[in-house]
Amino acid sequence: MLKVLIADDEYKVGFLVKKLIEWEKLNLEFAGLVQDGMTAYEKICQCEPDIVITDIRMPVLSGLELIKKVIDEGRSVHFIVISGYKYFEYAQQAIKYGVEDYLLKPIDEVELNQILKKIADTETSREKESRSVDTMAKKLHDSRYILHREFLNSISGDGEMNLEEVNKNYGLNFGDGLFRVICCKLDGDNRVEKNDQQINLILKKTGALVEQAFQGCVRDIAITYQKNSAVTAVINYMAEWRDEVEQRIDRLFQSQMDYLSGFEHYELTMGLSAECGEFGRLHVAAEMAREAVACRILGGAGRRIDEWVIDRDSTVCAEAICGELEEKLAGAVETARYDDMKYVIGLAFHEARKRRAFASEYYELAGLLFQCYLEHNPFKSPAETGELKERWHEGAGNCNSVMVLTEYVTEQIIADLAKRVETSRERERKPVLNAAEYIKKNYSQKISLEEVAEQGGFNMNYFSELFKKETGKTFTAYVTDVRMEEAKKLLRDTDMPVYEVAEAVGYKDSKFFSQQFVKTVGIKPMEYRKLYY
Repeated sequence: MLKVLIADDEYKVGFLVKKLIEWEKLNLEFAGLVQDGMTAYEKICQCEPDIVITDIRMPVLSGLELIKKVIDEGRSVHFIVISGYKYFEYAQQAIKYGVEDYLLKPIDEVELNQILKKIADTETSREKESRSVDTMAKKLHDSRYILHREFLNSISGDGEMNLEEVNKNYGLNFGDGLFRVICCKLDGDNRVEKNDQQINLILKKTGALVEQAFQGCVRDIAITYQKNSAVTAVINYMAEWRDEVEQRIDRLFQSQMDYLSGFEHYELTMGLSAECGEFGRLHVAAEMAREAVACRILGGAGRRIDEWVIDRDSTVCAEAICGELEEKLAGAVETARYDDMKYVIGLAFHEARKRRAFASEYYELAGLLFQCYLEHNPFKSPAETGELKERWHEGAGNCNSVMVLTEYVTEQIIADLAKRVETSRERERKPVLNAAEYIKKNYSQKISLEEVAEQGGFNMNYFSELFKKETGKTFTAYVTDVRMEEAKKLLRDTDMPVYEVAEAVGYKDSKFFSQQFVKTVGIKPMEYRKLYY
């Protein structure tokens, strides 16, 4: 809604103007009614109205002086001047300042609303045009990052890359000189509920800071946002800019730390590659940056890491470790032995330390352990496996120490299995509970195991085992116990003959009933009744 301020030293005139305006129809909002130019100026500064309807002559600051002052300050305001005929020359002067229109007293309602409609229509068109421009700019901005992401993906292998083709295909302007890859990884706290909006805000700011940091000292820069809450950038610069680039990297990291200090539960690590003088070797630099940022798991997060040299005695061992321990983990998972699972997972990361694994291999090992668990989970649901893996990988990526990563993998796997075991038990328990409820309602009728199993959709033998497992009794014993409990109530609370009690609880033969009663309760039905009379 456009806000309208009315300024006239005659209150009655100002009030009349307010009454004449079709506020709802024109989608206008009343911003106030003032009686002198200085108050009008203060109100303009305070509430920033879109339209000011002002008399040409007012005390303290005239309408003409008000218009000039506001326009000189560059404020975006539409002015409509109200003028008596004898002051018409002032109105003409105001129009030279760019006022929208003028009205002669007495004010015509139709003319006033036509002028306001024209202004409102102009603003609507301008807003639509602005939105259209913003949308186009956003599309161009987004498409640029899409191209950059594709470019980053294309350098993950060691295939030959042609600089000219890359520039053409990805909208870049790389040239001779040096290349360097920077990876900024944001780690959240897995104990705190994830805030996607906040994470996106931080990552966008991180990307903007990277872009701003190298303006004027690089040939070009390619920036991409990755799913694992990371921002990766490739910069290309001339050798003579080496010292300046290094200084800007330092300032960039400091500015990122300053910005992140306004948020809780986050740490940001910057991993840098060495300088690369050959465009065809850019994939090596990308790998260096990724390995550097992964090194936070060994030396801590929240710092700049460019000690990316890997111990030459290290071996690629994540797959080997997982392969050696798969049988033990699978056995623990399939039998739900939680202590054994915890031991095997701890042993896997201990082996990685002992074999001096690359930093990135700890994260790879976490992923392989998750995969092994899901493959051997007896209660797995294929529909949710993909989503679960993605969530777990993201959580593992937030872990910035081996101890935290070990605990995270252990907790996630054990919690998930415990939940699935309980769900399975509930699923098995339900038909037994339904059967027990059926027995309690129909104990006076003939009840067979075959009938009840069929109602639940189970094989009779399987259901018999399931029933005994859940209740601790055979199906027949359970039915007998229910009937005997009901018989005891009838013997206690009524004077029904024993043969009628027998019939009431499902026995046609009172002699057989008495035998079952003695077997279950320990005394004959009449003796039991005497205990209560």
